Amino acid sequence: TPGAAEARDVYTNEGDLDGSAITLPAASAGLNYGIYVQAAQTITVTAAAGDTIRIAGLVTAAAGSVTSNVVGSYLHLLAINETEWVATNAIGTWVV
Repeated sequence: TPGAAEARDVYTNEGDLDGSAITLPAASAGLNYGIYVQAAQTITVTAAAGDTIRIAGLVTAAAGSVTSNVVGSYLHLLAINETEWVATNAIGTWVV
């Protein structure tokens, strides 16, 4: 689980053999993280309780997740307030 001190970091699933998970911290305006699929294994990004993740017109339920297992997919998430993460860049395949 990344914290505020790791804001702007990029997380990958390099070397992963059985799937990986990232739980975002509680949204706070300005926090942002990158997620890159480097191995053909599912990477799951989950919002904290009460927070959502939006990719274009799709949005998760509170504490919902987005996933990808397509190598080369990249997601940049920005917290725009205290409850919403939005993708400012989404490349490849992401399932909401």
